[in-house]
Amino acid sequence: MTSKFLTALSASRFINKTSLKNYHFKADDYTQNVFGHEMSENHVAMFDSGSGKELKTKATAVYSSSMLAYNFFHWISPKVTFKYGETIYDKVVFEVKIPTISKSPAPANMDVVLVSKDKSKWLLIESKFTEYVHRSAREMLNLSLGYLYQDRYFFNVKSQNADIVRLVKDWYDKASQDSKDVKKKKYYDGIKQLLCHIIAMKNLMDPSAHSAIEKKFLSQNQFLTREEFHELKTIEFITLIFDPLSNFEEHNAYVEYKSLCEDFGVTAKNIFSSFDVVTYSQMWNRMEDQIDDCKLREYLRDRYMQFAGA
Repeated sequence: MTSKFLTALSASRFINKTSLKNYHFKADDYTQNVFGHEMSENHVAMFDSGSGKELKTKATAVYSSSMLAYNFFHWISPKVTFKYGETIYDKVVFEVKIPTISKSPAPANMDVVLVSKDKSKWLLIESKFTEYVHRSAREMLNLSLGYLYQDRYFFNVKSQNADIVRLVKDWYDKASQDSKDVKKKKYYDGIKQLLCHIIAMKNLMDPSAHSAIEKKFLSQNQFLTREEFHELKTIEFITLIFDPLSNFEEHNAYVEYKSLCEDFGVTAKNIFSSFDVVTYSQMWNRMEDQIDDCKLREYLRDRYMQFAGA
């Protein structure tokens, strides 16, 4: 990332400059990076149980993707709901783990899960702030070979397994080929996450996989109930990308990564059709008028949205 963009993110009047060094808050003081400098016990527990251990590692950076997502969505509750599309959501859960393939110790980690008021629909969100600026395919090229074997999937329909294996192989090969050329190098690690998320969501929705993952899913996600798991009928998935203004160099990386995600969405449509690429500016346009707390609205504008809207 450029110093221009990082300096802009650090200039918010909501940031205590004395606690900031090299665009990070003092060791372990992630509360400087959240609205009101306080996180509820439940939200702390959600992040602590996540595979990324965000509060102990990355959450002190002014460009923390997990804290961006937290600040945007933490307010949603039965008392203050959020309408997205035609659905009303009244619960938010962060860092949700979802099994992908059998014998895999690494689940898919969903940044945000919103549960609808009637419990029948979940909105799953993968959040990206500046990760795409660091072009990488390391995680994609280290993808477990288990994803290439049909018998490792929980679904009973073998043709469906074959489609997923083909999708994984196609994008692995593309990342491998492009990574050999510096000019073509892109953030394929984000695509690897999208692949795992789609497999995980198919597990949540497919009857043949649903029962196989139930015990593990519920044991790893204490803030989602058995009732919510069984009432789930529909999933909508979005990858939510921060869109820097064009006067920042990061804008070009954003355009490139957004296009890459859209290309992935087209190739994955026959496997999981409810996939969309949304910018934080678009999300903000839907959300701003629904936030009752005027201080939170001002915080989000000043900390993030004045630098977005590409």
